[in-house]
Amino acid sequence: MAGVQDVKVPNLMPCSDIATKEEKFVDMMSAVEEGRMGYYKADVGSRSEGHFVIRAPESLYSAIAFVPTLAVAPRGKRLGLLICIFLPLFSSGVMSAIAQIAATYYVMLMNIDNKDAFNKSNPNESICERDDVSSLLSLICLCVFTMTCLADVQVSFDFLNYINRVPNRIGDEEETELLNQNNASAISVKKSHTNQRNEEFMVETFGAGGFTKMERLWAYFWFLIKIGSELFVILAGGGFVLHSPDHETLILNAVALAFILDIDDAAYKYSITDMQKTALKSFPNFGLIMTENVVPAQMKFTTYQECKQFLGSYFQILALFGVCTVSWYANC
Repeated sequence: MAGVQDVKVPNLMPCSDIATKEEKFVDMMSAVEEGRMGYYKADVGSRSEGHFVIRAPESLYSAIAFVPTLAVAPRGKRLGLLICIFLPLFSSGVMSAIAQIAATYYVMLMNIDNKDAFNKSNPNESICERDDVSSLLSLICLCVFTMTCLADVQVSFDFLNYINRVPNRIGDEEETELLNQNNASAISVKKSHTNQRNEEFMVETFGAGGFTKMERLWAYFWFLIKIGSELFVILAGGGFVLHSPDHETLILNAVALAFILDIDDAAYKYSITDMQKTALKSFPNFGLIMTENVVPAQMKFTTYQECKQFLGSYFQILALFGVCTVSWYANC
């Protein structure tokens, strides 16, 4: 797990410069020698995080992407050892992805068969305008299903945002020794900042470590698996809901699609160990740490955070109705 620095380190460089600025490791090594580093976040019980923090999402695919890469020290990254330790986790991810994609594929086949059978028996009628099915109930089920899918897509983009925030490792001996001493491949630090109103607040960021090139590709691979399976469900599930022959089948179809979306969540709860969950929760966060529940008046937001916090609600509503409209006209 990643260590946390609880004191001011004024000479630390920004997170974005970690891949090019090596001078800061002198200060970090001094901090290690003085015993001021190496505390796990799990041991810090009285820490209150601010609202504008980028965290690693707690999901099966993020655990596969981050735990073997960031929670293991460089000296422990031997392929055989990683496979031995994390084989159940890897297997859960692979089987979950296969189950989601296969289930969605069969949903698509059932929808095609049902639509072909209806068109043969009712060539002059629309499959979405049956007398036995209320258009209002169809719209409600479609909106709820789409909203569930888009919520998962949002988690996927939080996953991607965290991947992009993790810096690259330098890979020199000094950094490797520092990471081995802290028994992790990612070390976070808390840095003190003072705004124009002389309000002091803490910001947490990476101090050392991060991804190698292959580890970053590994994380992107699992992001693509996650977002791809979710988009597949959206594409195949809209018609499956709208083409239901009666009210009972309509509701059951919507529930079945939600079940398919939750396969990876069920695998996460069932297969991941408490130690791996703790490691995932202990990864460095990016952003504000509130001091005595006081949020500073002036803070610097990223473009992603600005869009999510101030425009996110409007965008989510527009996205929901936009996707539902496209799905309705595409399938009806």
